[in-house]
Amino acid sequence: MKIQNFIFTWNQFVPNAIDIESKISKYGKTKVINSNVNEKRDHWINLNDGYFAEQWNTLVSNIDSDTDFVFHIQSDAIVKDFEKLYSRFFEIVSKYDVGIYAPNVDYTWHKYNIDLLNKLEKNVYEVPNTDCTCWFINTKITKDKIIYNLDTNIIGYGVDWYYSAECVLQNKYILRDYTILVDHPTHKNYDGVKGNELFTIWFEEQTPVIKEKMLELMDKHTIYLIG
Repeated sequence: MKIQNFIFTWNQFVPNAIDIESKISKYGKTKVINSNVNEKRDHWINLNDGYFAEQWNTLVSNIDSDTDFVFHIQSDAIVKDFEKLYSRFFEIVSKYDVGIYAPNVDYTWHKYNIDLLNKLEKNVYEVPNTDCTCWFINTKITKDKIIYNLDTNIIGYGVDWYYSAECVLQNKYILRDYTILVDHPTHKNYDGVKGNELFTIWFEEQTPVIKEKMLELMDKHTIYLIG
């Protein structure tokens, strides 16, 4: 199985990206997609202060044709044990037809009551949305499709819903593994209100079938949410 790793970094998180890169390169071809114009590396993909949407479009454009899964992580996320994370990933995908696999994240909009979720095995549950902080995505889900029109959604909300909808359409699992907890700060380096506004525009640009599946997942999300 071939994995490609992608690390997104920006502003003050370049040192984190360097550290993550050193730890995960042994698991597959690794690229840092960097939006810090003042901290560039020759072997990185350096953008001109691009937001998540431009970074994601760049990721998709750099997936090799023979890659099976993409691993993506934000450089403000802290994984204490990458060896355990990759080991768990390989274990789970050997058992199930996985579209998306992700560890649990301590700060996310997608905190679910696990008593309401479908349990596949100890600590592994189907969820409507894993979050897009740290996740593995089947390339049959990503395909080669650029999903962001930067004229209408420069910030980049929506990729997790889009790929989750693709999982539903392809009958692949969307899985969260509660064995592993990733630390993720609560701060943002962008305008969340604007992000939501652009998401609404982006949503309407999608095909009817993708919109239908995203709405179904959002309904489940509302039912499963804690609180």
